[in-house]
Amino acid sequence: MSTEVPEILLSHYLKTLKLPTFQREYQKLARLCATEGVDHVGYLTRLAEREMIERDRRKVARAQNSRDEEYRVVGGSLVEFRLEMANGPSARDMTVFHMVAFPGDAAGRAWDVAQPVNLSPADGASGLNDTVPLVGSAYRSLYGIAQDKQEFRMATEAEMVNVVYSSLLGIASNTHTIPAGNLAVDTVYFWQLRYQDADGTWSPWSESTAFTTGSVFQYIQQPTNTAPAAGTTSASVLPTLQASAFTVIGGTDTHAASQWQVATDSAFTAIVLDTGETSTSKTSHAVPAGILQDQTAYFFRVRYKGAALGWSPYSSPTGFSTQAVPAAPTNTAPPNGATDVAVAPTLQTSAFYIPGGGDTHAKSQFQVATDSGFATIVYDSGESADLTSHVASSGLVALTTYHWRARHKGLVTGWGPWSAPTSFTTRLPSGSTAYASSGTFTWTAPAGVTSVTVKVIGAGGAGGNDYGGGPSPGGGGGGGGAMGTYTVIPGTGYAVTIGAGGTPSGNPNGGSSSFGSFLSATGGAAGGSDPNRSGGAGGVGAGGSTLNGTGGAGGMGESDNQSGDATDGGNAIGIGGGGGGGWMRGSGAGALNDGAGQGGGGGNGLGGVGRVTITWGG
Repeated sequence: MSTEVPEILLSHYLKTLKLPTFQREYQKLARLCATEGVDHVGYLTRLAEREMIERDRRKVARAQNSRDEEYRVVGGSLVEFRLEMANGPSARDMTVFHMVAFPGDAAGRAWDVAQPVNLSPADGASGLNDTVPLVGSAYRSLYGIAQDKQEFRMATEAEMVNVVYSSLLGIASNTHTIPAGNLAVDTVYFWQLRYQDADGTWSPWSESTAFTTGSVFQYIQQPTNTAPAAGTTSASVLPTLQASAFTVIGGTDTHAASQWQVATDSAFTAIVLDTGETSTSKTSHAVPAGILQDQTAYFFRVRYKGAALGWSPYSSPTGFSTQAVPAAPTNTAPPNGATDVAVAPTLQTSAFYIPGGGDTHAKSQFQVATDSGFATIVYDSGESADLTSHVASSGLVALTTYHWRARHKGLVTGWGPWSAPTSFTTRLPSGSTAYASSGTFTWTAPAGVTSVTVKVIGAGGAGGNDYGGGPSPGGGGGGGGAMGTYTVIPGTGYAVTIGAGGTPSGNPNGGSSSFGSFLSATGGAAGGSDPNRSGGAGGVGAGGSTLNGTGGAGGMGESDNQSGDATDGGNAIGIGGGGGGGWMRGSGAGALNDGAGQGGGGGNGLGGVGRVTITWGG
């Protein structure tokens, strides 16, 4: 059954039941109640109430001594209304059935769609250019029905007989800019507008007002949106808005500034970006991050300002929709809450992905901070070619909890959102430093390092001098040694001294080696020179918490100017091996001997240089 049949039947029933107000009001009231969310009981109550009011009005109109009063009130004034009533001779009750207030000029009239008012240009305005923006009062419907159309018209007389321009647009708006080429210079024009609701009901035309064009049309031309192209459905969430070149009609001027706006509706009642007056983004503007959402429809417009002529009209809004952007990645390594993580960790994320779309993974960005809000960022990779795995190579210290995040960038779609931050705690770093050349140095404890193990070996003594013809000289003594574990302060420097090996022609005894004030080891003594065949004594270690040792003694030279037995000093059980008598250099494997601190062989042999080795961590 079509919708016409029930309506015909309902009309027949309402006439038969003598319910004219029901018949006249039920459709409009139904729409109003639907808009306000009123249920069926409320709807029927309102409809019945209107029927009763109308019946009472007719009853009063038929009764004797009834009165219908109307008073004109000046707009904007304060009004005090007082009603005094008294029973007459008939002692009948007096009832007030209606009290309605209308604006002064509208007294007695109630339009379904309110008559609009011309707002701009002001009545009598002069010197206008040919692209005049016309603005009317807001659309109002007595029954809350939405606006469907607007119509503007313009004539050369107030009676609107000679209409020279009209525009009928199916949009919900109260503004319209007259396109260039429709107006003449030095001419008076009258204009009106009216609105239509979704039911096809028109408001009355507004009262006409007038403006006069200037003797010369000189103005900044309305710009045209060029990018994103109107109707684009795959715009980036970081688009660059672009418009036509700055153009002056009827003269010259300098492009001083622009103003860009982006909104979610074509009427720009929900603006999400307004640059205000900007002198840097004149014909293009890059929308910053965080303004636009993906998969959302937007409209944009722009206006230009000349240094002398002022602002142009806004460009006609054009719409575009943003496409999906790369999804926020997931932090995969280190696992959230991980401990014992290296101070240069490898950060890893899930694969690049775009919901409902596709693109090429172009770049990524990784950040590490000491707080989950990323107010204190200690590492930022910037735009990196490391896509899903990246080493945070600097800025982190041991035994510290950090938070990290990452984001992916598509070749076309641009940056996606950051991953949800996760945390990890760094471990104590490990490492070692060995000093093997004589001199004085400074070792600085690395960040997070509070304990070190140190091994110190003194230098070896020189072998005795051989003057020829006599017994072979004795070997030099090996350097002493010490070892222990000590507490240090991160960032603090500690002195390191490495003893020089003994030389027959200089200082024949080996020099001492030390680490700060913690531990030290003296060098071995020089071997006896011809004719003294005795080997030099080994050095002595001190301050070691786990070992203090004596270097091997040098071997004794032979009486017949031959090489001494290698075992005499070479395998001494000490720290630095003692030098062999008669040209045999020390080669003993003492408790700490790692090639340092050997005594020199008899016969002008040089003592070995001392050594300090520092280790920390695992």
